[in-house]
Amino acid sequence: MVISPAVIESEEVIRQAVPAKVGFAGIAAGNLIGTVPYFTLFNLGLIAVVLIPAAAPPTVRTLDWPVLVGVSLLVAILLRRGQLTRAHGLLQPAIEAAYVAAHVRAG
Repeated sequence: MVISPAVIESEEVIRQAVPAKVGFAGIAAGNLIGTVPYFTLFNLGLIAVVLIPAAAPPTVRTLDWPVLVGVSLLVAILLRRGQLTRAHGLLQPAIEAAYVAAHVRAG
C-alpha cells in the first residue's frame, strides 16, 4: 500500500510543481491543503460507511496516524513561514523514505 499511492500521487506532484514553477506557489499550496483533508476525511468517511465497523490495524494506530499528524504539522509550520526552501524539499522525501523503511520493518 506504499507503492500504489506513490504512483497515484505522481500526477499530484506534477499538478503542484507546474504552478509553483511559473510563480503561482499559492495555487500549489492551495491544491495541497485542499487535497489532503479531502482524501483523509472523504476516504475515511466512505470506508466507515461501507465497512461498519472500520477496524484500524495496530500499524495504522502506531505508525500511519502519528506520521500523518506529524508531517501535517511540519508542513503547516513550514507553509506558515511563507516559503519552502530546497532544504525543506530534501527533508520531506527523507521523511517519506524513513516512513517506508518503518513499514518494511513492521512487516
